[in-house]
Amino acid sequence: MRRIMYSILLLALITCMMAGCSVKVKDEEQEVSDYQIYYLNSSQDQLKGEYYTPKETSTEGIVTELMQQITNQENSEERVRLLPEGVKMNSQTLSKDMTTLTIDFNKAYSQMETQREVLVRAGIVKTLLSVSQVTGIQFTIEGTPLKNSRGEDVGLMDGDTFVEQGQDLNSYQYVSLTLYFTNREGDTLIPEKRNVYYNSYLPLEKVVMEQLLEGPREEGNYETLPEDLNLLNVVTSNDTCYVNFDQSFVEEALAVQEQIPVYSIVNSLVDVCQVKQVQFLVNGEKDVVFRESMDLKQPYEKNTELVDQVKMEEIQEEEEESVQMEQEEKPQKVEATPAVTQKPSAAPQSGKKENESSAGTAEAEKKAAEAAEEAAEKKNR
Repeated sequence: MRRIMYSILLLALITCMMAGCSVKVKDEEQEVSDYQIYYLNSSQDQLKGEYYTPKETSTEGIVTELMQQITNQENSEERVRLLPEGVKMNSQTLSKDMTTLTIDFNKAYSQMETQREVLVRAGIVKTLLSVSQVTGIQFTIEGTPLKNSRGEDVGLMDGDTFVEQGQDLNSYQYVSLTLYFTNREGDTLIPEKRNVYYNSYLPLEKVVMEQLLEGPREEGNYETLPEDLNLLNVVTSNDTCYVNFDQSFVEEALAVQEQIPVYSIVNSLVDVCQVKQVQFLVNGEKDVVFRESMDLKQPYEKNTELVDQVKMEEIQEEEEESVQMEQEEKPQKVEATPAVTQKPSAAPQSGKKENESSAGTAEAEKKAAEAAEEAAEKKNR
């Protein structure tokens, strides 16, 4: 009998222990939400994400709940709400197939500075694209399509609008790139401006290279690098950017002048990444000749002679206009100064004294001249 009781107690103890372990394992294996609510860091130059689990289950319900979370954000020492005070959402409309979301804002949205606006846009789009059915988002201002700093419609934003690496990285930044492609003849570098949102954990050098490999977006520009070119890695050290390709870099060149691919990379990296030169590597080796004549042993610096100067000047003018517009849009700070009561006669008195001083000087000079004449006459007598 005792043996039976002992066996029962032992079995119960083992069962409890197993149950306890099971609960512990369950706690450690809690699933991470697929949704993130984005906000700004304290310096307002980066996006940060925070995981969130919606209570709603329908696509429309989840979208509404996520937008409410963004709208109701509060500022703290470590974070700044995505939407500044005064910026309000008028409406949100899902297409019939639930894939396209249109968000309409009030006019205050257009008054944000460019950097803040693009980060706000990126944060909202990244948040709402996490809804499985939603594949594209567009913004309007009081019913009018949102425009960028160049006056062009921003249009539909999707997953390709962002450059990211890995699913667990949640800090995004905005950068304006100057990338160099070529013309139809393949003998000139054509600068192309491109705004990109990218994960801050991703090296900017790699962002530039990925955008170059993606090819041009503006009509009349042509690619300088093969689409299937394999970039092994890219790293910067002591003002030199090291770009490492596999053998395809020297074996699969496009029908352009031999200097074009090299300086397309060099000029783009130098302009964007603040490096002074670029060292090319093929499978880690720099003792390589590109297109039978370009020796890659030595690093290359920026080449402006190959660049279309007319296009370059257009881009520079657009940048200057954009900066000027941002400065004009900034609210002017008016500092209150204490009122100073002045006597109405103060200014006239000052002028009177100056006149009296001038008259006194003239009178003294006249008397001195008369005295000199009298002295001369006495001497002559």
